[in-house]
This record gives sequence, structure tokens and C-alpha cells, in this order.
Amino acid sequence: MTGIEPKFEILDIIKQMYNVLIDSLIQNLLRQQKRIQDVEYNQTLHFCVVRLIKFISENVELSGIVEELKTQTEGEEQVSVAAHILISGNGAQDFDDEKQFVLRSYLVLEACAQSNVGVENQASKAVSLEPSRISINRQAFSSIYLEPVISYLIDKLQNRQNLLAALIKYKQKVEWFQRSFIRDQISQHGDSRIEEKVLNPRVYEYLHDAGIEFYIEPHSQESRGRPDFVSVQSSEPKLVLDGKYLDTTDTAKQKIVEAYSQVYRYTHDFSRPDGYIVLFKNFGEDIGFSFPTSDFDLPVVTRNGKKIYFVVVNISEATPPSQSGTLREIQIAEKDLITNSEE
Repeated sequence: MTGIEPKFEILDIIKQMYNVLIDSLIQNLLRQQKRIQDVEYNQTLHFCVVRLIKFISENVELSGIVEELKTQTEGEEQVSVAAHILISGNGAQDFDDEKQFVLRSYLVLEACAQSNVGVENQASKAVSLEPSRISINRQAFSSIYLEPVISYLIDKLQNRQNLLAALIKYKQKVEWFQRSFIRDQISQHGDSRIEEKVLNPRVYEYLHDAGIEFYIEPHSQESRGRPDFVSVQSSEPKLVLDGKYLDTTDTAKQKIVEAYSQVYRYTHDFSRPDGYIVLFKNFGEDIGFSFPTSDFDLPVVTRNGKKIYFVVVNISEATPPSQSGTLREIQIAEKDLITNSEE
């Protein structure tokens, strides 16, 4: 047995746990969808819709996806107007754009949950081919309002699940097989733009090869010093990810705090539910985080509906345990990050 095999087992267990939780969330959405599709009475339908919207709004993962959808959708006010016309029982503007269509569906459900019993029936008639038939109305409510929202949420959950899994795999690949290669690349480059020129492109390339969908804004003079992300006008999936090269314990903590501050602010500016910080550590001391870990065993800070994940990639020269000496650790507390981000 080699020293690597236990690590495989631990990481596989962590991944399985995260998959179970995401699958549980997805199954919960599907159960609520089925419950709404199966009900026969207006009052039961209304309270099922109320519970669905409450579940979405109180879950950080789901509410973040909805908030992102709202800010990414062009003509949000126009979509909102169409949704409120529909719940009044009248026909309204349709949309070919997927985000506009899904957002209109969600806003109809949200408005129904905030209204009285029977409004779902009005919204159903507005999109039904045979408004006088209750069964046809219920099918229209499901296919036009309910199913698009549930499908959109599930797709987004699965994409985030894949992104975290890919980051863990990248950490494994570098730490087990590429430490010396990465250090050589850094040494050969020899200037202060290590993250931009050497480290971040390798992360992006790996995520791309893993099938993660995102778009990186081309480098420009204006984009220096900030995480890579797409312009707000783009319809491509946004990825707020910042890599930091930590080559000395003297500046490591400050760089981590600065990275958090940047990523946190850009999740708000570009309405992303989450951001990612990849720390390339090239010294012997450990980095410890005194806040909770995610289900992938990654440290994560959740604040104001945003989740910021930390991935520490150890590229330092491996030292045998017998020669490692006294364990030393740089501690990062949540208060260190929050104080800086709110200055």
C-alpha cells in the first residue's frame, strides 16, 4: 500500500457526501414539483407553491441561483411586468430568450406565493389553450411556470457540483505529480505577474478540459489586479476565481485577505452566488482556516448569501515526516476576512 491510497479514499468519501447533499436538494425540488403537479384543489395548490418559494428563498444555494438569474437577465423590468399581467389572468409577452422565459416563470410562482388562493388558476388560464378546462390549465401551469424553474435550478446545482469536484481533482494532480514542474515554471518566469502568466491559466485550462462552462475576459490593462470574469453584458457563464501565489509566510495572510476581499466584492458586482480562491503555497508551514469547511472539505465563508471557497494547493518541496520538525501553521479567521472586505 502506498501513501497515496488513503488520500484517494478520504477524498472519495468527501465527494460522495457532497454528492449526497446535492442529490438530496435536487430530490427535494423534484418532490415539490410532483406534489404541485398532482394536487386537485386550488387551496392545496396555493400552499404547495408557497412552500416551494419559501424553500428556494431560504436555501443559500437556490436563492443565490435565482439572484444571479435576475441580474443576468436583460430587460428584467419588462419580464416582471409580463409576469404580473399573467397572474391577473391576461395574456402577456412571451420570450424566446431562455433566461427571460425562466425568470418570468419564477416571478409568476413568486407572485402566486405572495397572493391569495386562486391566483394560480388565473395564471394558468392566461397560458392555457383551453381556459375552460381545469385539467388543461393545470398542465399549462406545470409546463410553462413550474418545470422550467425546477429544471434551471437543477442544472445550476449540478454545474456547481462539477466545478468543486474539478477543483479538488486539480489540487490532487498538482500536489501528487506536478509540484516541481510548477516551481520550475515560476522560477523561469521570474516577474511579479506569476498568477496571471503562470498559475491561473493552468487552473482555467484544467477546468475547461473537465467540461466546466465559463468564459474568461481577455486580459487588459484595466483588468489587472482583479479576478478574471466576464463582462456584465455577456451571456456566458461567469466564473469569479482568483489565484494567489504564496511564497513566504511574511505576506501570506495579507494576500489571502486581499484575495477574499476582491472575490467577495466581485460576487456582488456581478451577482454571482459563489467565488473561488486557489492558493498556491510554496513554503513548509500549513495554512489553517478557523471557519467551517464545505461538504468537499474546502474551507468556505458564507456571507450575505455569497459563498467563497478556498483551495490550498501545496507546491512546496515535499519533506519526509521525520524531517518536518515542529508543526507550524498560519491561522486565518473569518473576522480577518470580514474586517478587510468591509473597509
